[in-house]
Amino acid sequence: MSSRGIERPADGLGRLTLIGIGAVILAASIFGLVYGLTAPLIAGDLAELGHGEFVIGLNATMHAVGVLLVAPVLPRLTRRFGTRNLVLAALLASAVLLCLFPAMPTVWLWFPLRILLGVAAEILFVLTETWTAALSTESIRGRVMAVYTAAMSLGFAGGPAILAVAGTGSEAYLIGAVIPLVALLPLVLPFAKSPPPVEDEPGHPMRFVRLAPIAIGATFLNAAVETAGLSFVPLYAANLGWSEQAGLQLITTLMVGAIVLQLPIGWLIDRFDRERLTIVLAALATLGALFWPWTLALPWLAYGFVFVWGGLFVGIYTVMLTIVGSRFTGSDLVGIYAVMSLAWGLGALVGPTAAGAAMSLSPTLGLPFAIAIGCGLFALAALSLPGHFSRQAPSKGGAAVWAADPCAVEQFDQPTSHGWQGRLWWWSWWSGFAFPPAPEAGGAGGSKGRSWSSAHGDAGRSRSGPRNGRGRVPPSSAGGPARRSISP
Repeated sequence: MSSRGIERPADGLGRLTLIGIGAVILAASIFGLVYGLTAPLIAGDLAELGHGEFVIGLNATMHAVGVLLVAPVLPRLTRRFGTRNLVLAALLASAVLLCLFPAMPTVWLWFPLRILLGVAAEILFVLTETWTAALSTESIRGRVMAVYTAAMSLGFAGGPAILAVAGTGSEAYLIGAVIPLVALLPLVLPFAKSPPPVEDEPGHPMRFVRLAPIAIGATFLNAAVETAGLSFVPLYAANLGWSEQAGLQLITTLMVGAIVLQLPIGWLIDRFDRERLTIVLAALATLGALFWPWTLALPWLAYGFVFVWGGLFVGIYTVMLTIVGSRFTGSDLVGIYAVMSLAWGLGALVGPTAAGAAMSLSPTLGLPFAIAIGCGLFALAALSLPGHFSRQAPSKGGAAVWAADPCAVEQFDQPTSHGWQGRLWWWSWWSGFAFPPAPEAGGAGGSKGRSWSSAHGDAGRSRSGPRNGRGRVPPSSAGGPARRSISP
């Protein structure tokens, strides 16, 4: 990408920058309340008006339509209008749209309003992630993204709680309209530092899939398991002899663990190799899911078990947010987060369907084994692509920058070997998991015939000097500034 993209602040955050990050996270969590409030509110009102499940489901799908409409163009919109301006506009639009719902003469006009709400929500979720990542530094990035994930999840969980107190009707929509206006406040104050402008030219959405396949796969998995769990864990617990109330308490415990344990996981992210941590978390989630049928048979063990398992599983997504924020800048960062949100929607569509099919085959083993298969396949994919969780884009001059190594290697977008590595590259390109084979010659200080993993520090070795605690080449030891693109 162009060297004019977002420049990272130096390691170590000033007080104002830290307060600015807190303001963005606070705004994101407050708006999470809106997201958690509107979905059950609109569905409940449609049901009270006599509409069936088909109309309710079709209206809920309009949110996904709005996401699909704005996600491909979001990098260009960010470049044109700026991150702060788009976030503020999305918050204002959400407030106005929620006021319009009870004023519509027919519920069929709720469908275009729901599309626009989806557009606003996508802008907010993607750009608050981008904003937080842009202001963070490597020394605390994992903890910052962990707090972001926990705060957003807490906001989602708080929405239904507000609805339980306020009830349905016009008053609930007005409460929902006030919430995004409250979220505006921390962002317009002087201490809310704006992110650096996005100045590089955005690319095609499929390019972002090839840049960060593991991160996008992790998002798909997280959404599939989360939505399947919310729908089927109480039913699964009932198949094991739990009461309905106890099953709901079980899923609440799982959600609390998924929120609380992100904080210690963020601490681990900042101190250990992030790719290895992802693999460990995925392996533990796989093994844990296999033990569900036996641990849930013991109520005294079940609550603590699902608390820990939920935190470990969601930790995979937190690590991925951190890796993407660490390795990409500018329109690439916005674009990858946007594609990750699309993967979330696809996972939310596939997850409940797959879980329902699995439980129809085995009421007591189907759900945990389906989750274990998903986590296991992800762990294998991550393990088979060491050092290729994500890659930096080539600059306009043909050079590439990998975040793990400040040296550039030219002309890696085409395979230079007709052997197994070249064939694997083409297979990987079609499946969206593209990674380049070793360049035959040239490169920035590389020798002919060296494997890509041996030529780059994040795969386990470094040409330029010692690695830090996360397996990366420190900027000072690499002989140059971190993550600067090389443009001829």
